[in-house]
This record gives sequence, C-alpha cells and structure tokens, in this order.
Amino acid sequence: TRKSFGGFLALALFMLFMCAVPWVSIYESIYQFPYEDRSVYSHYFLFEESVLSYVKFSGVKDYFINEFLWHYSVISLMKHGVGLEIIFFCVSFFSLLIPAMLVLKYGKPWMLIFLINPLVVDFSFSQLRSALAVAILILAFILKDRYKYIAIGVVLVAMLIHTASVIFLSIYIFIVFMDGFSQKFRLGKSIYLIFILMFGAM
Repeated sequence: TRKSFGGFLALALFMLFMCAVPWVSIYESIYQFPYEDRSVYSHYFLFEESVLSYVKFSGVKDYFINEFLWHYSVISLMKHGVGLEIIFFCVSFFSLLIPAMLVLKYGKPWMLIFLINPLVVDFSFSQLRSALAVAILILAFILKDRYKYIAIGVVLVAMLIHTASVIFLSIYIFIVFMDGFSQKFRLGKSIYLIFILMFGAM
C-alpha cells in the first residue's frame, strides 16, 4: 500500500542519512576530543584485560551482573576478524533502526525527523552499550503483543547487555500497573502523574 511504501521510504532515507553522516569525525573536529564512552569502549576492547578472563561465573546472576553478553559478543566477533569499528557501526545502526521502527508503528513517517538530534546521535554513536540495550528493549516492546515469549527472551538478552535494563523494565512495568490501577479506580490524570513521578524519583 501507499502508506507502507511511504513508511519504508522514510525509514530508508532516515537510516541512510544517519549512517552516512560522519558524526564521530564531526564531533571530534568540533570539540577536539573523541566521544568519551566510545573511546572508553575502544580502549577496553583493544588494550585492556577482558572481564571474561578474570571474573568467575559461578551462577546465573554473575552473567547478568557482569553483563556477559556484551563482552562475549564483541570479543568473539573480534576474534573472528571483525573490526571493532564495524562492530560499533552495527550497534549504532541497530540502535537507530529499532526506535525508528517504533516511531513508524505508532506515528507518521515525518515524525522520524525528531530522531535527528544531538542527543540521539550521542546516544547511538557514543553510549553504545546503553543504546544497544534500549534498542533491544524497544524490540521486545514491539514484539510483546504477537510474540509474548519471544519478547521475554529478548528482554533477558537486553539484561545481559546492560544491567540498567532492569531499571527501564521496572519503570515500564510500573507504568502499565498504574495505568490499569487508575482505570480500575478511576484516578484522575494528575494523581496518576504524581505516582509516576514519585516512582521515577526513587
């Protein structure tokens, strides 16, 4: 249909623009130093001892606490000859694609323009691990209605990438709970908002 084609075209143009622009080089030329988080990840994977080599994984919780999948995935890809910059690019690509798909699912194609801003660029090209985890959680949100159990598995993957996923998941669960609670007891929007803000401040 015309609507689906328009969405696909908007997504393609958005991804082409976001991935074609050399954001990392632009940032470095303006500020005269590299993206901080990206630089930390680069130094860690290229020169530092891996967490996998000195942490003892004696139980399931150790894999989540030490964000096993992030370290294992990147190191394994590098061992198979994949360059670190290529890995970072793929992470950035994915962390842009999934939120864009969410925008298209619930909004209009032109709304993708709001994703072209410095905060999104910094998040996707510097805060790589956080961006990847959030994108995976968004993917789980997209899948939850039709593929409930797959979505649960995807959430677990996000938690193995970044422990902050637990916080994001808790906020989402609380919002869903409060939405149902407010509808059941007919709470006003102001009371509902107060509860949300109180939880966010905890």
